[in-house]
Amino acid sequence: VRIDSEELSLNDIEHRILRSIWQNPNIHYALNCASLGCPRLLPEAYTASNANALMEQGAFDFINGHGVRFDGRKLIVSSIYAWFTEDFGGTEAGVLNHLRRYAQPQLHDRLDGDVDVANARVEDLEEVLVDGRPPGSVAEVLLRAPHALDAQVQQREAEMREEPEEA
Repeated sequence: VRIDSEELSLNDIEHRILRSIWQNPNIHYALNCASLGCPRLLPEAYTASNANALMEQGAFDFINGHGVRFDGRKLIVSSIYAWFTEDFGGTEAGVLNHLRRYAQPQLHDRLDGDVDVANARVEDLEEVLVDGRPPGSVAEVLLRAPHALDAQVQQREAEMREEPEEA
């Protein structure tokens, strides 16, 4: 995309512009790569009047859906919390506080309890499949890091820059 003679990629728009303007971790629930492990994209437009409410709902849905789970005491979270820790408070404690803010009572109690944060891990689909373990639940399939998708997006952006503009 060209804006005021400056070439901008979707990555530029997300990370250089929108994240810096909003400075709100909930932007990740609205704007992301749309991989299986990320929050779901809504079928409606974000507007000035609904953006905050939709992002709050996105946080609630993702945290209580496929973004956070436990394996015993071990906390397992979506990759977005590792990639963007600085947006979620900058520390493990900050991420936990963010998760607690939106967690339903049962999950909130688990997050307040004896959580093994030292061994917390980010799980991705590639790891589940490469290890030869079939996913035990839909949540395991959905907790996916979008590394492969990132490469596809970068490839398509490069192709778009090379395509001649139509007159």
